[in-house]
Order: sequence, then structure tokens, then C-alpha cells
Amino acid sequence: MKLPIAAKTPPLLQIIHWIADPIDFYRTYSQRYGDIFIANISPLCSGFETTVFTSNPQAIQEILTADPELFSSEDNDLINLLAGDKSIFLMNGEYHKEQRKLLMPPFHGKRLTDMGDVICKIAEKVSSKWTIGKPFSVRQFMQEMSLQLMMKVVFGISEGQRYEQLEQLLLQKMAVIESPLNLSLLFFKFLRKDLGDWSPWGNFLRLQRQIAQILDVEIQQRRLQPDIERRDILSMLMSARNEQGNAMSNVELHDQLMTLLIAGYESSATALSWALYWIYHQPRVREALLCELNSLAGNLDPTAISCLPYLSAVCQETLRISPPTMFVPTRLLTKDFNLIGYQLPAGTRLSISIYLAHHREDIYPQPEQFQPERFLQKQYSAYQYLPFGGSNRLCIGAALATFEMKLILAVILSRHQLILAGKKSIRPVRYGPFVVPSNNFQLVTT
Repeated sequence: MKLPIAAKTPPLLQIIHWIADPIDFYRTYSQRYGDIFIANISPLCSGFETTVFTSNPQAIQEILTADPELFSSEDNDLINLLAGDKSIFLMNGEYHKEQRKLLMPPFHGKRLTDMGDVICKIAEKVSSKWTIGKPFSVRQFMQEMSLQLMMKVVFGISEGQRYEQLEQLLLQKMAVIESPLNLSLLFFKFLRKDLGDWSPWGNFLRLQRQIAQILDVEIQQRRLQPDIERRDILSMLMSARNEQGNAMSNVELHDQLMTLLIAGYESSATALSWALYWIYHQPRVREALLCELNSLAGNLDPTAISCLPYLSAVCQETLRISPPTMFVPTRLLTKDFNLIGYQLPAGTRLSISIYLAHHREDIYPQPEQFQPERFLQKQYSAYQYLPFGGSNRLCIGAALATFEMKLILAVILSRHQLILAGKKSIRPVRYGPFVVPSNNFQLVTT
């Protein structure tokens, strides 16, 4: 049986490398072994099991166009812990199709464009806190914008005691996985010891329970007092029915809401932070954007903004060079599979590396350089450019994420004069499942 080359590094060192510095992990192993290789790490970390990593476009196409029944995602313990076992990320077969169909409507068409004014108002409100001459942490404010938007769009709440409680609990939950040390709690099962609220794992479980209680109260209240005028995602999901006429259960609602929050909150904040870094790191990009925005003559209409070609290219290039998520969720083969000539046995895990796919020099010349123009000159296939995954696992919030990104950048560039604060180098660091700009990335208003 022909298999890809397997990494020779001891398995424990491989997984420590992957957790501590995923970019260096991908770069190192792809340079050694090519664009398809085996690493002995498992998303469960219950054992050091075979995972095939690939950034080969043909291999990506074969994976994304294969029969979905060939794959299972039920073993992804990390997603289970963060979102719940009813998360759409963990579903397969007909149940996955059903849940995806129920989740899709709020993210498309008029329902999406109706969110434009909300996005702009939140961006204006949060950025109004910036003080002239005082440096501020970019990612902190992007997180605030993103969380307020998710709370408003997903839950339909923007104030009150329940909002404040849920906001604080979500921030605390994400903080648990901020460092590689804390993140190891999610990967290594033997570290998951509940020694009370003061212990890292005990604190994580306590936050999980408190969030679940608040969501349950919110869901029950809305079931007792339904309001057909509400347009938030929770309300729409509660009114949705499958083909059998059944509504989502409380557990399904909770887990899908947590999936949307975790996938949408930090990924959006990360993408916006990287976009602002590249925009203000390269003055020519900022000047080109300002010129394009000036063509709107001060009318920041969300639909008009979303159609600006250079702004769109900047967002695309940001998601290419600095993808918030480094890989497509790992898939487990349920049957033997032939992948570009390699015979992979059932039980093999497949991981598409978004980062490596986006840094292929044969597809993106000078891949380490930020060049939005490449997206004005060429259209890339879904197997070359895939910041939101692909196929039946394409992120359901992809359209909202890009729409949000364009509007927030337009508001910031139009309303504020900003420059980089200091000359410290910015490097990518792991933050839970994401790779974000290091904490010393600051801007200052002038």
C-alpha cells in the first residue's frame, strides 16, 4: 500500500510543535516532506494517530468532491468541548444536511443585507472610544466589535443583565484557550482534571454550565412569549421547521448557537486585526482604499461598500496570507480512499492545510507579500483559495463574515486617521484554534 511520507520526529514533539507554533509546524514539515505528508498527531490526543496533511490542489479537489459518506467528523473532541455534540461541525449524513438547511437562511439574501446598518453602527460606537494620540490594542477592539455584533445578530440582545452576563462568560471561556498552555487542556485528556472552580479545567466546566443556563432561560422565555417580528438568528432558528415539521430542540439550539459564536466571533476579530495590520503596514494599500471609499462621496451605504472591488481584494488577500483558521476541520475516513495515487486506509484522518494552500508559490507568486491586486487580476479555484473551507462543509457564515469585514474596515478608514504605534515587529501567535497578531499590535489615532 502506497502511503505519503511520514514525519520522523517523535509523535509527542510533533504535537507540541503543532500546538505551540502551527505556522512553523506547517512550514517545516512541508519543506521536508512536500505538499502531502503524514504526521502522527490526533485532534483527540487520545493517542498519536495517523493524520495526512495536504495542500496539493488536486488532492484538495478530490477530498472536497468525494462522496461525503466517505468521511466522518464525529471524533472531533475539541469542537465537542467548545460547542457541544450537536454542533453542525460534528454532524454527518442526512442529519447534517437537515441542520445545515435550517441554519442557512439567516446568512443570505435580504436577511444578510438588513444587517448592514447594525454592523456600521456597532463599528462607529466601538471606534468612538479611541482617544487621539493614545495607542490602543487593535485585536481587543476588534473582539469587542465582533462580540457585540454576534450578540445582536445571533441573540438579538444588546443590553441588559442577561447580555452583560453572557458577554462576560463568553469572554472568560475564550480566555481559557488563549495560551498554548491552557489550550493543552483541550488536547490532552489526562490534563482534564476537575479540581474545583480554581483549577483551569474546573473553571472551564463551570463557564460551560453557566452559559448553558443563560441560553436555556433565553430559549424558554422566547418559547413562552414568541415574537414573529424578531429577526435575530435565534428567533429564526426557533421558528424553523424540518421536512417533518419538527422544531430544533433546546440542546440543538444551544449547540448551534455556540458553534456560530465560536466560529464567528474570534475568526472575524482575527481577520479584521490582520486586515488593519496589512493596511497600515503598507501605505499604498491604505491610500488606494481611501481613494476608492472617497468615490462614495461620504455615503457609506452597506450595499455600495460591499461592491467595492479593491476593498474586496484587500479582504480576500488578508484571508489568503493570514487565514484565521489554519486548516479545514479534520475528516476521518470511513472507507479506504485513493488520494492522488496514495492508498489511504479507513481510519486515516485527512487535514487540508489552508495556510499551506494559500502560500504555494506556484499559485501565488511571492506568497509572503501582501498584494491585493492578485485578486483583481485572477480568479482562483475553490481548491486553491478556501479560507472558509469547502464543499458541504463550507462555513455557513462565510457571506456574513466578508460582509462584516468590508463594512467595519470602511467605517474605520472613513472615520479615523490612524497610524501604526511604534515599530515593534508583529508576529503570528496561536490563540486557541486561531492564529492572531501578537499582542503588541497597536494603532493610534492622529
